[in-house]
Amino acid sequence: MSPRQGQASASHGLTVAAAARLAAKLKGHRILNTDEVAFLSDATLQFLRRNLAGDVFSGSAIEESFRFDALAKLCSARREAKGLSVPQLSVLLKVPQYRLKAVDQGRLREVDPTVLRKYVDYLGVEPWFRRWARQNRELVVRLGLVEGGRGGRPNKQRGFRGRD
Repeated sequence: MSPRQGQASASHGLTVAAAARLAAKLKGHRILNTDEVAFLSDATLQFLRRNLAGDVFSGSAIEESFRFDALAKLCSARREAKGLSVPQLSVLLKVPQYRLKAVDQGRLREVDPTVLRKYVDYLGVEPWFRRWARQNRELVVRLGLVEGGRGGRPNKQRGFRGRD
């Protein structure tokens, strides 16, 4: 292990072996824990800043991308497993294709919470989605999937709402 690897890993409590397991996790649609997301976002941000101009990249945007990636991969894989193309699902759900593509491709700025909810419901991944939402609470709030400040029960229109 090089000193540089040890430093990057140690700052978030990840060993090189844990980083290797993390790389394997990224190939699927597994939910990353907080340390894994922090490690990946810091390493990515350092790489981008070292190789591109200055401070133009937001660490929180990179972190959110890593958090959303598992959901994007799951949705895309489940849609494909059902034998549906984006245009076909767009017609079934009565939503624009570009909104479904935004979810599949992890383009957070374009994700519409109502479309995401329809997508998750149609794919039948609600239990997995609830687990992901609990693990990624801040992102869920920022995406507009939570109406209240607490809780996590499904809301048909917006995705999740606070507890009454």
